[in-house]
Amino acid sequence: MSHAAEPLSPRISRLEAQTVLSAFVLSRLWVAAFVYLGHYSDHSVPPVAGIWPGINHPWLNPWTYFDSRFFLRIATAGYEPATTSFFPLYPLLLKLAGPNEAAMALWGAVLSNTAFALALFFFYRLTALDFDERIARLAVWLLAFFPTTVFFSAVYTESLFLLLVVAAFFNVRCGRWGWAGALALLASLTRNAGPFIFIALALEWLHTVPASQRRQRCRELFFVALPALGFLAVQVGFAVKFHNPLAGVASQIAFERTLDWPWMAIVRDLRDMLTLAEHGYDLSVWLNVTVSIGGFILALQQWKRGRQSYTFLIAGVLLAHLTLARSYSPHTVDSARHMSTAFPFTQMLAAYLQPHLTNRLRTVLVLLIV
Repeated sequence: MSHAAEPLSPRISRLEAQTVLSAFVLSRLWVAAFVYLGHYSDHSVPPVAGIWPGINHPWLNPWTYFDSRFFLRIATAGYEPATTSFFPLYPLLLKLAGPNEAAMALWGAVLSNTAFALALFFFYRLTALDFDERIARLAVWLLAFFPTTVFFSAVYTESLFLLLVVAAFFNVRCGRWGWAGALALLASLTRNAGPFIFIALALEWLHTVPASQRRQRCRELFFVALPALGFLAVQVGFAVKFHNPLAGVASQIAFERTLDWPWMAIVRDLRDMLTLAEHGYDLSVWLNVTVSIGGFILALQQWKRGRQSYTFLIAGVLLAHLTLARSYSPHTVDSARHMSTAFPFTQMLAAYLQPHLTNRLRTVLVLLIV
């Protein structure tokens, strides 16, 4: 299957703009309503033990739970051994807002939402090239209303990482390897997926560049290697700063994650679900287990389609997450969040659903169910 880019109009079509803007605006309004109604309806509930309650601001607080505190802490005070699980680009961008915590959180929310809007645009265009415009439209709506879509508006790295990865592969389709490598490098400075992005780009280069031209175009391999170099640079920086060659991995202990075979997290959560153990009733567990299994299935389907690069991207993100799964139940927690940024997952999901959607009513019903 050829990966050569098709001719692209530099102009944004009316349908493309309507799809992206509608999906972005409606999904952000839905997320905001859900977040604020839930937040203020539970205002009398005391904070959960061990969970950071967010910054002290009535409107920004709901967008700064959980991992947001680590990005804010790194931006204000720098790295410490327990925070080396988090990569430096997002905290560096947060730092641009200055030392005030509320201003930094506001800037983080603006940054996340802006990045998500741009990511949807590139995602539409890339999916239209990989499949067609009908699937691209559905894929945009599925991504905008993905069950973990709230993270695309929070002070988290999801939106920025999604934008950089999708834009990188869009530039690959257009033959712009310099731009693709630069964007992939930035993605590798945002999250720990640098090695998998490197493998995916290398497979794309081998597939799109004819064997007769590889010697003349071998300089492009420098751009292909940039995400791997970015990942290594971060790890070396941590190793030097904390005098520990495994500082980036060792910090996982602080988050109660342990090294294990990746399928064991799925097996343990399936056991809890089937025996209706304490967490077996939790819908989020069902979601994460389903997405974990579905991710590997869709990765295999990508291989069959001839998109080996996408296979490594989906499977790599999942394996990195599940190999260092949480040591206590639920073990597959955050699988859905990680798959929301592995864009081929949503592409394939849309490709499977699209033939079954014969009218707008069914589209709305599927979106509500998903």
